[in-house]
Amino acid sequence: MRLLIIGDIDNQYIVNFSVSLKNYDNTIDIDIINPFWNSKIKHPNIDPYKKIFAYPPLNPIIARVPKIRGLVNIRNLNKTINHINKYINEYDVVLLHGFWLTHCYIFSKLKTSNIFSVGAIWGSDFYKRQNENELFGAIDKCDLMVISTQEMVKDVLRVKHIEKNKIRNCLFGLAPLQFLFQLQNISRKESKIRLGFKEDDFNIICGYNGSTNCQHLKIISVLNSIKSELPKKTKVVLPITYGGSTEYKMEIKEALEITGLQNIVYEKYLSDEDIAHLRKATDLMIQIPLTDAFSGSMQEHLFAQNIVIVGSWLPYQSLKDKGVYYETIDSINDLKEKLLFVFKNLDEIKSQVIKSNTADKFKTSLWSECIKGWYDAISEYKSDKNAC
Repeated sequence: MRLLIIGDIDNQYIVNFSVSLKNYDNTIDIDIINPFWNSKIKHPNIDPYKKIFAYPPLNPIIARVPKIRGLVNIRNLNKTINHINKYINEYDVVLLHGFWLTHCYIFSKLKTSNIFSVGAIWGSDFYKRQNENELFGAIDKCDLMVISTQEMVKDVLRVKHIEKNKIRNCLFGLAPLQFLFQLQNISRKESKIRLGFKEDDFNIICGYNGSTNCQHLKIISVLNSIKSELPKKTKVVLPITYGGSTEYKMEIKEALEITGLQNIVYEKYLSDEDIAHLRKATDLMIQIPLTDAFSGSMQEHLFAQNIVIVGSWLPYQSLKDKGVYYETIDSINDLKEKLLFVFKNLDEIKSQVIKSNTADKFKTSLWSECIKGWYDAISEYKSDKNAC
């Protein structure tokens, strides 16, 4: 099989997808279109790919002028697409990994009429869609759609008709989860010490990225309002390694400083192993984004048997169906009351989490397990694509 991916070469989901796919079937050749990739910078994520389609970085002078930068970028992007179209018929499958505007534009220009095309909706690309015409046009062009959960399928079908026999459910694997399986004999205290915490710190993690979607400022405000009720040696931990503007991240840090709460802010990427230790080093996670697809970070916290508070509006019913335990709130206005309830009943809730959130319930989220579903989906090119 020759597979062409449209996606971000540095995104860990795509990196781990590509590595897992090659491990599952090493006869697959994978190429990737990542036009903004800078080949002059040493990247650690190129191993799975036979070819990387990209154009050189802009001249620094041109890059400073927005209008010229935009024109040159689109010219270079079109040159890259025209180059790929000369060889497009060499591919068995084109996989659109995420329906963001640039990805949709590239896909719209590729001559894929004779190529089996698969589109994978990630979540934020759909829930925060900027241009429905681009998104819906790309969906119509796909022969097959990958949508991870039934909850998300329902959300998509509310706004866009897709034949149900065109949809496949494939979970995104969680690389840190593999390390968590391997770290089951490592104690929470050991993980805390490894990351520089004290072993008796009570770590509260707020969200999983730097986007305003995670509602950090509101969470910080609530924590500040019950400062005297927080467990001893509470540390507020914010992983904002991706997403969000520089200005918003500064606003978060300033808000934390004003409260006087002890805090740790992670702004630089962590390795998958350190992420796994961070999950184990956490005591409580607050997961109340405005929208979310199926948070991998939250699943990892649940696997690590942390207490997790989740917005009931989020599509995590499949976890409940497995018997996974977490606390819910119906509105951010309920967060204060819920936190006070959790702190008052900490031991009882922790016992319930340990009893309910056993490792076997998360095995299907390992890349080694879920890659088969992805492989089966893209392998449908072998059948008549018009019948899909």
